[in-house]
Amino acid sequence: MTERWKLIDGTAYAVSDLGKILRVDKGRIVATSLSPNGYAHVLLCTNGVTRTYSIHRLVAQAFIPNPEGKAQVNHKDFIRHHNAATNLEWATGSENLKYSYRSGRGGPRTCHPLIKPLIAVLDNGTTERFISVRAAERAGHYGPLVRRRLNGEQTQYHKRTWRYDDTTI
Repeated sequence: MTERWKLIDGTAYAVSDLGKILRVDKGRIVATSLSPNGYAHVLLCTNGVTRTYSIHRLVAQAFIPNPEGKAQVNHKDFIRHHNAATNLEWATGSENLKYSYRSGRGGPRTCHPLIKPLIAVLDNGTTERFISVRAAERAGHYGPLVRRRLNGEQTQYHKRTWRYDDTTI
């Protein structure tokens, strides 16, 4: 199978079905890089304006029909820098999350590396569980103080002892 190329609308660049980017007027492949979250991206300059593009979105927009207007692009193999059109599909946010859960990759520890479940143990021994510090904030706790307790700077806040919940890993 040969590599296919399509022009990127409004630019002097083309994208291939394998996730490569070509500067058409110079005939040169453009260098890409990985963002901190693991997705491949590229800087493209058009009319003096430089913009960052996610390569998986460029490939999907060029090669994968999206008749239902779904907003996200799912990597079927979960490798965020594997941007071949055969590895991508359009999905809703809900479908993308369900895909992760069904394949055993879902949950608070795998969806985002910074989210850690935690437990607050009250003086009377009862426990409260939160999927993250942000969830504890939504329940009325002050995030910076909760984080201090979790980092060992102090042991209690709101008559609770806070610790990470390692049983859900």
